[in-house]
Amino acid sequence: MFLSGERKRCLAQVIKEKKLFSCHLCDSGAFLIEDAFWPMMTSPHELNVNLNCANCGAGATIPLSLGDAQRCGFSGPDEDLPKGP
Repeated sequence: MFLSGERKRCLAQVIKEKKLFSCHLCDSGAFLIEDAFWPMMTSPHELNVNLNCANCGAGATIPLSLGDAQRCGFSGPDEDLPKGP
């Protein structure tokens, strides 16, 4: 799934504001967003954001609430992103 630069920046801002990422390998807080998707089996709906640590490359998935996703321009799981990775 391709994410626009604007959406990536917004998702990064939300993740930083809420302090949702700290690398489990090197403790870095810097990351690069790879993609985002609505998982099929989550209720209430959450947007999963896949990212990699900018320092060591370790991957992580950060769930964001529907409200946070909407803040970044996502309409909802049935309206704008394909389900599943």
